[in-house]
Amino acid sequence: MYCRNCGKEIPEGNNFCTNCGVKVEETTTPVDIQREDNYYEQPYQQQTVSQPGMKWFKFIIYFQLILASFSQISSGLLALTGLSYDMAGGNSATVYSMYPVLRGVDMWYGVVCIGMAFAAVYVRQSLAKFKVGAPNKYLMFLALNFAFSVAYILAANVVTGQFSLDFNAMFSSLSSVVMLVLNGIYFRKREYMFVN
Repeated sequence: MYCRNCGKEIPEGNNFCTNCGVKVEETTTPVDIQREDNYYEQPYQQQTVSQPGMKWFKFIIYFQLILASFSQISSGLLALTGLSYDMAGGNSATVYSMYPVLRGVDMWYGVVCIGMAFAAVYVRQSLAKFKVGAPNKYLMFLALNFAFSVAYILAANVVTGQFSLDFNAMFSSLSSVVMLVLNGIYFRKREYMFVN
């Protein structure tokens, strides 16, 4: 079976195209047609149902989640090795000698980041295959990403005793909350598509 919208082959049993998201099954209604010999036939006339736009969905699965995976791996490795301090103009050995507990916080955050990288790949695959519950997994991924980032900032502030409000961190946190809400609305309108 091939998609009527994009022409890609659709695996057997899928209700939606895995490429563009258009619904495979179309609703049909009988129409009476009278032939010349007064015999009535009821061929089925196809009615297409308008589908919601999927550009944002494609952006999420082809760009955002892939980039998030690479970004999380990078952040995780920087946190595990302490290179984030070296790259910021400091010295990780000096920082860890002043705040030994910070090394444990960084190790925890590094492991979390690498776990979130694998979660990004898993969520991307679920969304791309229109799996049941995939939008909820995506929203959970966004929420956990936000929660872990805030927890790391707070833990680092507690360990160092320097409670500073970083504008970039605040903006990032606020934008994460806004994205979570907007994506919740976006996927609520398309929830019926995730049935595989």
